[in-house]
Amino acid sequence: MKAITTALHAALTTIAPQQTIYIAFSGGLDSSVLLHASHTIALRQQRRLQAIHVDHQMQAAATQMAQHCQHICDQLGVQLHTCQVNIAEYVQLGPEGAAREARYHAFSQYLQENDVLFTAHHADDQVETVLLRLLRGAGSRGLVGCLSERTLGVGQLRRPLLAIPRAQLEHYARVHKLSVYHDASNDALEFERNYLRHKVMPTIVARWPHVGTSIARSSQWQFETAHLLDRLAQQDLANCTDNPLAIEQLPEDQASLKNALRWWIQRQGLALPGARVLQEIVSQLLPAGDDAMACVRWQDNELRKYRAKVYALQRLTAHDASICLDWDLTHDLNLDALKMRLTRARLEQAGLQLTGIDRLQVRFRQGGESLRPRGRGCEKTLKTLFQEAGVPPWLRSRIPLLYHQQQLIYVFGYWIHEGY
Repeated sequence: MKAITTALHAALTTIAPQQTIYIAFSGGLDSSVLLHASHTIALRQQRRLQAIHVDHQMQAAATQMAQHCQHICDQLGVQLHTCQVNIAEYVQLGPEGAAREARYHAFSQYLQENDVLFTAHHADDQVETVLLRLLRGAGSRGLVGCLSERTLGVGQLRRPLLAIPRAQLEHYARVHKLSVYHDASNDALEFERNYLRHKVMPTIVARWPHVGTSIARSSQWQFETAHLLDRLAQQDLANCTDNPLAIEQLPEDQASLKNALRWWIQRQGLALPGARVLQEIVSQLLPAGDDAMACVRWQDNELRKYRAKVYALQRLTAHDASICLDWDLTHDLNLDALKMRLTRARLEQAGLQLTGIDRLQVRFRQGGESLRPRGRGCEKTLKTLFQEAGVPPWLRSRIPLLYHQQQLIYVFGYWIHEGY
């Protein structure tokens, strides 16, 4: 028990008093110990914690689990946030991967800048993670296992119990008589991690009782290797993190090329692609012609190529370019599908003269539009202007076009019509 309290005390004392601390709370043994021990220490430090429970809507007992979590938090006086997620959005990752991706996305939505989320991952989880990734053919970065801390959205994710075996958490729960909810899905052997935990690990531990220590040592070596690979990628790309990235900056040999791409993609805040996707990027996307609209997708991310540059993007959402909106400039206009908000102030900051104008129409490119850009003297089609400016084709129908009395007066973010 002392190791648990020592680890959590050390973690909490590194967090400034003004930072909000969240506990990922499922109601199971691991997170129950994390919540109870963290709350006990936080009370001594006169700090407040909050908890987050994610309902994956994957089983009939989900409501009962959420009620249990609420009851425990009420007893402790801890505010609980419960959110439901739809794992169908991540179905391509499989049940376990989809639940994990949906869960962390939900966590990231709660974290404001500098907020911290604690999760209850422990040493046994680390062993399972490394072995599963090894069985799936992971490289050095994957075999690092769970990181003790990393960014999550605009906040931070920390795993303060990562060096502590689960047996110590079980002992803590018994001593403090914690009420723990048993999730029956953790016994289902069709899930890879459960099969490894219940069927494989007991046999391995019986033969190699110090497997946890050995894997932790190997993970550290892989961490050092991954660090060196990152340094090599930085050198190969001359430390360039530009998005888009000029293809000419990429190294030529395959191993260095893939390593540089992984480093650059990660720097754009996108999930790392697997080996198959990375090979598709190298063999299909990079050699594709500029008019091929080549695109490689994985999870919620995509890479596109245009004019010898690679663009890293979050997957574009569906957008109806045929819509026409009447905009009262006294109110902001939300374009939800584009994750964009138009305001009168933004137009004026761009240099648009709106004196005497109270309403505009917002349309999107249909083809044949033209305007006379301020200071350019002659009228040009949007097609020509977009080509001259190097605007990627997939963005052109997603750029708001602002009209006043049937005249296109502003291509949002680009050109203002002469006279406005």
